[in-house]
Amino acid sequence: MTQSNYTSLYRRYLAFQFLRGLHFFSAVLMPMFTDWAGLSEASVLMIQSWFWFWAFFLEIPTGTVADRWGRKYSLMLGASAWVIGALIYGSVPMLAVFLLAEFLFALGVALMSGADEALLYDALKQVGQEDQARHIMGRARAFHLAGILFSAPIGSVVAAQFGLNAPMLLSAVPALLAVVLIWPLAEPRLHDHDEMDYWQTLREGTLYFWRKKLLWPIVINATVVAVATYYVIWLYQPLFQRLEVPITWFGWAHAFFVVIEMLVSSQFVRLTHWFGGPRRFKVAVLILTALGFLSVAVYPHWVTVLVMLALSGGFGLTYFEYVKADLHRFIPSSQRGTAISTLKMLQGIGRSLLNPVVGVMIVSQMRPLMSALAFMVVASIFLLFRAPAKKVKIAE
Repeated sequence: MTQSNYTSLYRRYLAFQFLRGLHFFSAVLMPMFTDWAGLSEASVLMIQSWFWFWAFFLEIPTGTVADRWGRKYSLMLGASAWVIGALIYGSVPMLAVFLLAEFLFALGVALMSGADEALLYDALKQVGQEDQARHIMGRARAFHLAGILFSAPIGSVVAAQFGLNAPMLLSAVPALLAVVLIWPLAEPRLHDHDEMDYWQTLREGTLYFWRKKLLWPIVINATVVAVATYYVIWLYQPLFQRLEVPITWFGWAHAFFVVIEMLVSSQFVRLTHWFGGPRRFKVAVLILTALGFLSVAVYPHWVTVLVMLALSGGFGLTYFEYVKADLHRFIPSSQRGTAISTLKMLQGIGRSLLNPVVGVMIVSQMRPLMSALAFMVVASIFLLFRAPAKKVKIAE
């Protein structure tokens, strides 16, 4: 791959991430379920368990699709599934319709997760810039967050003017544009897709982290934090509803913590240097994340909800991306999509198991729930001190 080809791929990749982030429905998810569809908050989390079950079930097989037949096609199929899912989701407020749409969303997410980062990292490797992965992937994450930042306030206005299902329908448009954007892309090839058949690729990629026991503390730590911080998105909206915050402010609150996510993601390298190394930076992020949850547990108020969004959302939701950027250097190209999908699968398992519990606790035990999430994050810090030092070389 020439430098000019890499530049073209990189620009398209950033644009793809921006389009993926245009979730106009993100700031009105809970009202869409509770007000438009008439579901309880517990039922909403059960629906999400259905999503994560399918995301778990489909994650690794679809990651292997990317490794075996190409990351470009996996991304196109994933974005196409997202288009259909969004149109179905916003059509009729029925549980059966929602479950079908969530299945399509899970399929789309599974097809795109792992494949997008594998595509970018292999391009970096081909032009000899893989040592810049943390910086480049942080910037790509910032573009994805920019899409969320742009769309969240718009989604709130659209919901107020045209109905709570309108932002979901609108979200099909950027997903369709993403398919068109990826179509002409020429992806890098660092390995022969015919070296292993589908089942060999699936087996080797799935077992990769299992065989690398030195990486277990890193993987478990990142998974626990990703599961805990996932609930920031689902908790702040019911909190605002109970505090009688107008729905038009939901999008701005979402944009608020997304701006912080963008700043953190785009400055991974600089922040690592400021804190004196990766481990110290990770510990600092996890402490801030726990403090965000604890602030609401101690005193539920719209101000402490914003504190939670800033710390647990702005910092905590970037943590997995930071860790994952480093893990790429241990994974061979032929197994990269499947191995990264394995990490996403672990998150899906955790979220599927916790969603019913969180759904029940949202109703009447919000403060204990916040304390429990803070405890999860703090407990995971101890795993960082069992992780291998940076100088440890793990053979592929």
